Amino acid sequence: MYKKIYKKVKAGGKWGLVLYMGEGTAKEILPCQYDYIQKPKCGIIIAMKDNRYGLFNKNGEPIVDFVYDNETPIIICNEILFSSQRTGEIDNNEKRL
Repeated sequence: MYKKIYKKVKAGGKWGLVLYMGEGTAKEILPCQYDYIQKPKCGIIIAMKDNRYGLFNKNGEPIVDFVYDNETPIIICNEILFSSQRTGEIDNNEKRL
């Protein structure tokens, strides 16, 4: 059995995320269209586009739209902290509360 590994990929100066599943099998999680991307932490992916941050679940489905400018989100399992002290909680289904 192979370990699934998330890898950041870069094309055309933009970042994306791919999940490698072993034996040459890979799945695109997020396309290469982001200025910054972070591998999943606690099942949450942080991405930046046009100087705004957004959040996705580990499958690439959006959780928080790109509305936070100049506020780097910090993920602490099931809680999202932004530099402005705003917080948001994520439920067990990775949906924003």
